[in-house]
Amino acid sequence: MTTERLPGRACVLLAVVLFSLAAVPAYAGKPSTPEKCGAAKRNAAGKKLACKLNCTAKAVGKGLPATDPTLGACLATCGGKFDTAFANAEKHGGCLPAGDGDKVEAYLDRFLASLEETTYTQSSWGEGPGSIVLNVNFDAVYAATFGLLSGGLSGGFTMVFTDAESVVQYLPAIGAPGPLNGSVLNPISTAAGGFGGEVVGLTLNVDFSDARVNGGLAVPFGDLALCDVGTLPVNGMKVRELLAVANTLLGGGSSPPFTIAEVDPVLRDLNAAFSDGVPGPFASHLVTGACACPAPKVDCNGVCVDPTTDAANCGSCGNVCGQNEICAGSSCACAAPAMLCGTQCNVRFCPCVAVQSDPANCGTCGHVCTSGVCAAGTCQ
Repeated sequence: MTTERLPGRACVLLAVVLFSLAAVPAYAGKPSTPEKCGAAKRNAAGKKLACKLNCTAKAVGKGLPATDPTLGACLATCGGKFDTAFANAEKHGGCLPAGDGDKVEAYLDRFLASLEETTYTQSSWGEGPGSIVLNVNFDAVYAATFGLLSGGLSGGFTMVFTDAESVVQYLPAIGAPGPLNGSVLNPISTAAGGFGGEVVGLTLNVDFSDARVNGGLAVPFGDLALCDVGTLPVNGMKVRELLAVANTLLGGGSSPPFTIAEVDPVLRDLNAAFSDGVPGPFASHLVTGACACPAPKVDCNGVCVDPTTDAANCGSCGNVCGQNEICAGSSCACAAPAMLCGTQCNVRFCPCVAVQSDPANCGTCGHVCTSGVCAAGTCQ
């Protein structure tokens, strides 16, 4: 861990401590059984966090890799103690909630992983703390490519930087996001606008994480998987896989269903996910394993959707509500002011009609406008 990252992480840990203290109710008297269980679980979680931090601190101090068996054994011991403590807390009964050990453990593991990650925005790479890291490490990171940082599409348009100074001169890139309109060497600006800068920034974040420039034992940033990112079908896609898509788009290629307009803001969020070593809001959308959509959402073709309210996936994936219908409580329903028009609608299909504008059912079912025009539920 570098010196410049310690203040940010200290703030994160302090925030966790303050949150834990704020969550403790102020009262006088004998605690209830659920409160006793909650206290025991908090104690177990705190000990596991401290135990794992101690294991990783020792490993980093000795220069051990994340795959070292000594580290694995140490972390396993922390997990075993946590499981035992949680089981002991729940065996007396009265825990609210109960059976949440796996959920708490997964949260702690994600939190520990986030403390080890570091990303820099394209602005930081160009004129902030990232620029210092870039200048010191560029030659070593890109030694295998003979000191060249490339972006764009192989066989299409590319941008190439031959040294750290050229990257610093280019970032941050500004302008409307778009593809390159030609191959460029050490550009100061390009037709790609801000999108080109986000691609370069994410490339640096992935490459420098792979090279372990900042030390630590975190999963390489490029191997983190995206989860629950708006309407983009990226659940389970690794960061480096989305970067490959972005490079294709940057070079003038196509990568359906992705477009530059959709990918550009996600790259911006990724670059700021662990800005200068401090986890940001988007960090919660990055996981080390499979993407599990937060309840009540479910995964439908790579997108987390709420089947209780999503009209395109009402009740289950692919169940599309009809025209003028909404999804409520996992069932399609005719939404007011629209009306079901027909007979015996409880046993047969009846269309959901927009009576505010339908000249055959103006204002109510069966009211026909001889003028053929219905507006605001009134014949014109």
